Amino acid sequence: MINLLSTKILNSFNAEKIISSGIEISSYDAINIEKIPFDIDSIISNAIFTSKNAVEAVLSKNIQIKNCYCVGEKTKLLLLENGQKVAKSEENASKLANYIVKLDKNDHFLFFCGNKKRDELPNILLKNNINFSTKEVYKTSLNYRKINTNLSGILFFSPSAIQSYCRYNKITNEVLFTIGQTTANEAKNYSNKIITSKSNSIEQVVDNAIKYFTDDKK
Repeated sequence: MINLLSTKILNSFNAEKIISSGIEISSYDAINIEKIPFDIDSIISNAIFTSKNAVEAVLSKNIQIKNCYCVGEKTKLLLLENGQKVAKSEENASKLANYIVKLDKNDHFLFFCGNKKRDELPNILLKNNINFSTKEVYKTSLNYRKINTNLSGILFFSPSAIQSYCRYNKITNEVLFTIGQTTANEAKNYSNKIITSKSNSIEQVVDNAIKYFTDDKK
């Protein structure tokens, strides 16, 4: 029997899709997200978002944003659904940062992020003298858990989730299914058996796992 572990509790649709494929699935949240208080101007010219968590935190405030720059289709969709103008969306933070650099604008950019933000985007902006600042709007904490089940594969949706899982567990022969290149880069520290979604899509990670284990040649 194929046993999968998701380090994020899946919705019923994705969980049922895995089960109906004849695969066992268990799940837990390897990280916890908590909004934190923050103060900010009521009007923002250029906002950068690399996660839905940041968008949700900012949308809870009465803030007017002129232009949004974001990573991931789900983040873009959330912004659009809430009436925000998305000036540019990219599949990862490095591509978004390089796009902003090429704009050659003297505008100020505000990067809304969590306490465990990745360095790729701010490092590129800093290196190219882009006028920007960061604002932490949510907190990520790691939820450590010892897993005693023999696993065929593990689904990871953030670098922090990998760090959380690996605190008490070793990765041996499991296939790692990751969301996007940033999470894949973290996974490379622990394994070379990695299958990465081309977009930041939970559904694609799930589909990749199903395809891998139900392919006729397996």
